[in-house]
Amino acid sequence: MRKRRKVMLIAVTTILIVSIIGIIFVYNHRKTGETYTGRVKTSGPLTYSDKGVTSSLAGYFTFTDIVTGKRVFLCDRANCKHDDSACNAYIGGSVEAPAIYNDKLFFIRREEDRTWTIYEADTNGLNRKLIGSLDNFEYILNSIYIDNYIIMSYITKVIYDEDSVENEQRLEKPIVGVAIFDLNTHEITFVPEKSDYSSSIFRLHVYKNRLYYEYIYTDEKFDYMEQDFKDDDERFEYLDNVTENKHVKIYCYDISTGLESHIYSHDIKDRNIADFSEDYAVILENIDGNYSIYALNLIDLEEKLLVEDINRIVCHSDDSRIVYYNSGADGTDSSSVYRYYYYDLDEDKSFYIGEGDQSAAVRAVADDHFYTSYYDEADEFSEGSIRKEDFYQGNFDKVTKMHIHD
Repeated sequence: MRKRRKVMLIAVTTILIVSIIGIIFVYNHRKTGETYTGRVKTSGPLTYSDKGVTSSLAGYFTFTDIVTGKRVFLCDRANCKHDDSACNAYIGGSVEAPAIYNDKLFFIRREEDRTWTIYEADTNGLNRKLIGSLDNFEYILNSIYIDNYIIMSYITKVIYDEDSVENEQRLEKPIVGVAIFDLNTHEITFVPEKSDYSSSIFRLHVYKNRLYYEYIYTDEKFDYMEQDFKDDDERFEYLDNVTENKHVKIYCYDISTGLESHIYSHDIKDRNIADFSEDYAVILENIDGNYSIYALNLIDLEEKLLVEDINRIVCHSDDSRIVYYNSGADGTDSSSVYRYYYYDLDEDKSFYIGEGDQSAAVRAVADDHFYTSYYDEADEFSEGSIRKEDFYQGNFDKVTKMHIHD
């Protein structure tokens, strides 16, 4: 199986002419009053919305349109070259989860004193104001913008002494939790924190003002980075042991009442939540390399087997459809060829879409597009978008390259 591991060097190209496209973008956004709502998925310094990708890479706020793939700086200052601190899009610090949402630019900043601050600004980068502050955790694990909330899962592995780094306390069992920030009232709500070996909170979802999240932990202490494996066999044996001691649970937190309940867990260790969509969770099960897909109804908690015995599978939810694809399904070493399917929950059956050469590996789901990652004609790792209409018809060559990092 061919494996490609490439490092993408990211830099901001100096712009030597007036950023006309950027000015038009900001002007049109203000003129139409269009709101960028929906579910905005975050990935560190990038966020994926129904309209495009907002980025804080290389120290500037940018926006890349999902349809055209063109990138603009969030700056409408005349004759700005977008190469110094005078630019409206200049950040000056460490920022995560920048997003255009409800006609505003939001972002989360990591301050030097280890606190996290939430800012709101105009979409041209101006009028930035502090709207929230959090100081009780170390790192953000995952975050989403949804239903006028910013929801962040977080982890604390080290408790620092304010006066001395030498007095820091490393926790054997990390503390994890979720912070819910209301974009309207600026109120912050915390779900009950949890602490176990290797604990993490990844998938986040809101449905009818209830927060659903995936909680993962192990029975024993594992630290992969501290291991010195003699060979792959020893490494795989170690990972198998981790899996045998792993637990996956789904919790439901009612934002209105503040009540939390544990709604799902399973005896099979190698199960994970692949995605959430509306009132169901997509569960991916792996038994000896054979994958199965289940749908868990979040209301009545009934679980249904949808697809079974498929190898090397990846899946995402798209409303009532579950898109899944794999490689090497014919038993040959054809990892560069993907086979795409979707399961329609309304029709209760699976449909074959077609084959593609890794040109449409789904990265995130938008309203009428899929975000993808792929290798372009120059064999360079790229990000792109494809209309759902083209995707479901198997027209994978219709991918538009998104110039997020140019």
